[in-house]
Amino acid sequence: MGVRRGTGELSQSGRCNCCCLFHISSSCVAPLFCVILSPAAFRSVFSPRGKPDGENRRSLCPVSPSVPSRLRSAPVTVRFVTNTTKESKRDLLERLTGLGFDIAEHEIFTSLTAARNLLEQQQVRPLLLVDDKALPDFTGIGTDNPNAVVVGLAPEHFHYEMMNRAFRLILDGAPLIAIHKARYFKKKDGLCLGPGPFVTGLEYATDTKATVVGKPEKTFFLEALRGTDCAPEEAVMIGDDCRDDVGGAQQAGMRGILVRTGKYSVHFRRLWCLE
Repeated sequence: MGVRRGTGELSQSGRCNCCCLFHISSSCVAPLFCVILSPAAFRSVFSPRGKPDGENRRSLCPVSPSVPSRLRSAPVTVRFVTNTTKESKRDLLERLTGLGFDIAEHEIFTSLTAARNLLEQQQVRPLLLVDDKALPDFTGIGTDNPNAVVVGLAPEHFHYEMMNRAFRLILDGAPLIAIHKARYFKKKDGLCLGPGPFVTGLEYATDTKATVVGKPEKTFFLEALRGTDCAPEEAVMIGDDCRDDVGGAQQAGMRGILVRTGKYSVHFRRLWCLE
């Protein structure tokens, strides 16, 4: 999936008339009514020296907590979208508000929410390979005698016994649902394998194809826009992942802004971005 150049990049000092915060290149000619942000990139850009506050324990820049409210007063609709499966939506909200950000729960759309919606639609009982902290987002979903496999980021569960259990369920006809297929994520000590390689391994072993519900799927971005009264061409996605954030949004008809903070990598940009 290639990312078109010239769609605009975000700098810490950039400004534009749309929201008084972001620089958007002249190629962005349609009116801007919705800004969609990756929480990780958002924290990185508006924390000192572009470092995520939660990982480095730095205090936030004075302007950063006002970013969402300044966008709303533009007026621009704000949505925060994330593939995180390490914590529930409620925990994510509490963490961001604890850092001083003015964010409402309805402004957050996660891949966990998208996965739950699909499980309810299909009326299946999942084997949940997700972090235990993410389980509250599946409250009320039956998991006894599972007939579906759901895979998120679950380092504690990615061992032979659990993967083999998932393998056997899929062979028996259980659908494989990937909350997302991110190749990697960033920790303090560097990049780490995401759930994507494990999903791909199950696909290969069972000769099946997973249904992916998170970024960079087109349906994820369109579902995030639901209720905003904004068309895709009226929205811009700001993120630090060339493929999952910017590329996925562009495939959905949105504009994309790639920030050079967070897990931004020149190596992966060269692989996935069109020169």
